[in-house]
Amino acid sequence: MSFVVEHQIELSATLIGAILLSYQLGVPGAAKFVEIQGPLPPAPDFAEPMYRNSRDDAYLVVFGVLLFTLVRAAIMKYLLGPLGRHLGVVDPHKMSRFCEQLWLVIYSVSSVTASLLIMSELPHWFHTPGFWEEFPHIAMTRRFKLYYLMAMSFWLQQFFVLQVEERRKDYWQMLCHHIVTCALLLTSYTTHYTRIGNATLATMDFADIFLSGAKVLGYIGLQRLCDITFVIFVFVWIATRHIIFGILIWSTYFESPVVYDHPRYNDPTAEIHYSRGSQFFFLSCFAILQTIIIYWFVLIIKIVIRVLRGDVTADNRSSGESDDEEPAKAKKVD
Repeated sequence: MSFVVEHQIELSATLIGAILLSYQLGVPGAAKFVEIQGPLPPAPDFAEPMYRNSRDDAYLVVFGVLLFTLVRAAIMKYLLGPLGRHLGVVDPHKMSRFCEQLWLVIYSVSSVTASLLIMSELPHWFHTPGFWEEFPHIAMTRRFKLYYLMAMSFWLQQFFVLQVEERRKDYWQMLCHHIVTCALLLTSYTTHYTRIGNATLATMDFADIFLSGAKVLGYIGLQRLCDITFVIFVFVWIATRHIIFGILIWSTYFESPVVYDHPRYNDPTAEIHYSRGSQFFFLSCFAILQTIIIYWFVLIIKIVIRVLRGDVTADNRSSGESDDEEPAKAKKVD
């Protein structure tokens, strides 16, 4: 594993290069790694080419995992590392954390922007019944399908990141969070519940901008801005991960029955079937996520109390790091 970590740029770049070369040479199957699969036949109500889910989508997801591995490692090494040194980050541990957190800021901003742009084109834009109306949502635009598959790629790649970053005290909660997130993404995609998935992604990623941003500001010594950003983060966390996410859970419980109570969707022999079992699965996953989020919120409140008491440490503004211990040493896996 240590070899993979140390050479993740070279290994991922080599695999991506081999795939692209095979694609250019017309090697059978190579196109599945690069091109969107599952096109739907043209229809009068399609304003643009539309796609549906396909088993071959797994190839593009694998390509996305490799791409995220390459982009993350390259940006951290060649862009964020030099930036950190320029801003006065000297300590190797702080440099590593600075790069990791700034990368998360970059991804979270990109993800939230894409999520909101996608949502603004669809009926569930500030309209929760739109999550379920006109189910099943089989047809997807090219950009929506790419967005959803790349979200899967990112969260699958996070399992690798979780192993290469230094282990923090909420490692097992993070691992559980990643497992549930990937299960929700995969299940919602294969069963055509991508609208609620889109809203959940937008809701969850927003607070990460301010959490990681606050830590980045702390690493470069901008303590006042770090404090302000952390305060904003606390309010954003409550608004998105407890209030808005609570609304999504409420909609899944109270509004989704319009689907399985409708004769059109109540045929177990059909390709698309929504049942109380399906509803229970999604609600169970949401409940697990909300439990983990509440655990993190308790840690956040502890940090707030310590800050108000004036007991501020260099890197305690994290729901995932110990606020009373030195960060764990970087993990090396052989």
